[in-house]
Amino acid sequence: MRPDLDGREWPVPLNLDPRYKDSPLMARLHGARWQGLVSEGYVVAKELAIRGSGRPIPPGECAVTSLAMGDGWVFGATSGRRAHVFAYCPRPAEEVVLDLAVLEGHTSVRHALAWLPGFGLFAGTCAPGRSGYAGGEVLRVGAPHLVGSVIQEWNPVPPPVDSLGIPVAGEGVACMIGDADRDRLYGLSDRTGTLFSVDARSGKFETHGIVDEMHGFSPELLLGPDGLVYACGTYGRIVRFNPEDGSLAETGVDLPRMAGRGQYSRVGAWTLDERTGLIYAGDVADGLLSVLDVRAGEARPLGKPTPQPHVRALAVAPDGHVYGIAGARDTIGHLFCHDPATGEMRDLGVMAAGTDRRWYGYEFDCALAARDGRIYFGESDRISHLFIYFPPAIPPAPEPVE
Repeated sequence: MRPDLDGREWPVPLNLDPRYKDSPLMARLHGARWQGLVSEGYVVAKELAIRGSGRPIPPGECAVTSLAMGDGWVFGATSGRRAHVFAYCPRPAEEVVLDLAVLEGHTSVRHALAWLPGFGLFAGTCAPGRSGYAGGEVLRVGAPHLVGSVIQEWNPVPPPVDSLGIPVAGEGVACMIGDADRDRLYGLSDRTGTLFSVDARSGKFETHGIVDEMHGFSPELLLGPDGLVYACGTYGRIVRFNPEDGSLAETGVDLPRMAGRGQYSRVGAWTLDERTGLIYAGDVADGLLSVLDVRAGEARPLGKPTPQPHVRALAVAPDGHVYGIAGARDTIGHLFCHDPATGEMRDLGVMAAGTDRRWYGYEFDCALAARDGRIYFGESDRISHLFIYFPPAIPPAPEPVE
């Protein structure tokens, strides 16, 4: 029934229409609204604060855009009016989120947080659109230190934040990763895509050229199974940097894409399965999930796990399952799962947390898999949280055959 705008006669809602309100189909329609929420495993949303004794990182400054793990802590960095670095301790006796530091003068740390054993936590900063910006810095953030217990009020001691310098003058750090075997950091500048490295021992910077002459690079870097550093240029071309000889070259492998979509081909997120040496990559334009075997020089699409474009976060669980979130800006993202053993991909739905705080997650920008099976996701909205996803109990996958 269409509304009668002249007579102001409006249709009766289905759930109130006496013809349908007791119908079994109506009950199914009511139930369908809950089917879009993640019901496999469960989700926790942690406020970015010491709960009950401190205020969270302010709205507009708390979008979680980087995650790293080290020394028993999960570290995160935010973007907004000011960039913050925080730490989450998952141990039951000390379970707490600490706002470690405000990175004054910088507004973003995006996919640029790295932990190097023996050296600690490093953050690469930027300030998109800020005039007169001298350039993004590589900062070393000291380890968190707590005084107190779960019974007493926490008394965190602010750690020192030291600058190693600006890797590329006038440009921010678009992304940064760590190489624990070489005690080095690798990053890209945000305007020209200049690849740089930092020696964690000496603090010395080196630049190694640009990864894409047309500056159409993806703001993502990945340390591959062969110890080489991988980047993505215009048309989805995969480029690699060899730290041993300083060479920067194309691999001959392109990011898989739909027909006619090459000009939009960008990596939105990628992650390495350390067990198999395979790289899982999600694109920006169409939300495709692909697998790259860089040692064999092969790439193949696995499919589109959700109706949304833009795979924004990916992580490989200890059992080999790949979890990710896809969704365009200003839309509600969906969690998905890929099982490499069967090839199955499932759209698990919207990230709705029942605890620690009741919250619906819309936008996310980073993910991290812990060895205990938890998957951490960084919410990147005006008011954001650290999301923790507990997958269902799945039998461990068999060890790969060499």
